[in-house]
Amino acid sequence: MKPSETLLLATLAVFSAVLLRFSLDMPYAAAQAFGPGFVPLNLSVATLVLTAAIAGRRLITRRHDSTEAGQGPTAAPPEKPASTGHRAVLAAMVLLGIAVSAMHIGGGVLLPLTLLVWVVSWRLSGHGPVLSAGVAGAVTVCIYVVFNLWLNIPLT
Repeated sequence: MKPSETLLLATLAVFSAVLLRFSLDMPYAAAQAFGPGFVPLNLSVATLVLTAAIAGRRLITRRHDSTEAGQGPTAAPPEKPASTGHRAVLAAMVLLGIAVSAMHIGGGVLLPLTLLVWVVSWRLSGHGPVLSAGVAGAVTVCIYVVFNLWLNIPLT
């Protein structure tokens, strides 16, 4: 792991720990709804769990690599051309602009969002078109359930 990645991981862990500490002072739930401590507590716990998982995975990978280092040279993975990442970021920005325009013109959020997630999953994540359609559908259903049904925020 690069030193910058280690620093970012440590910073996220410290931020999450501080957020967790101060969110414990706020009520988690009110009489009929979530309290002001609901989001910060859940966010801090989730971030701490993820940073611990990433750190653990990196340690296991480092130990595994150090034990294999004595077994001889291994073939380096082929590198992608540097321009591929730039094109992917540019394509994502263009897709995001088109999706935002479609949301403004069409009045609805779910269809452009589904198409955006499908294209990003298919072209940028490397999934196949069928798997990307499943990912887009699952993400859209989750967004609909959270915002429209759970929080009563209309998505049209």
